[in-house]
Amino acid sequence: MNHRIRTDPEVLGGQPFFDGTRIPLYAVREGLLEGHSPEELLAHFPRLTLEDIEAAVWKDTLAD
Repeated sequence: MNHRIRTDPEVLGGQPFFDGTRIPLYAVREGLLEGHSPEELLAHFPRLTLEDIEAAVWKDTLAD
């Protein structure tokens, strides 16, 4: 699991997010579901890495 995925009840209402940002995991998941490529998401969220996007997908998959 990506060490950058965090939860904090004081940040984003407790939703998982990437440490050092206020980018929630659901934003990455929704972007992928809407058909955006990982590269497009990286352009939109320049503070993320490809590893972060992959971790968001894995975390979402494991949660289902």
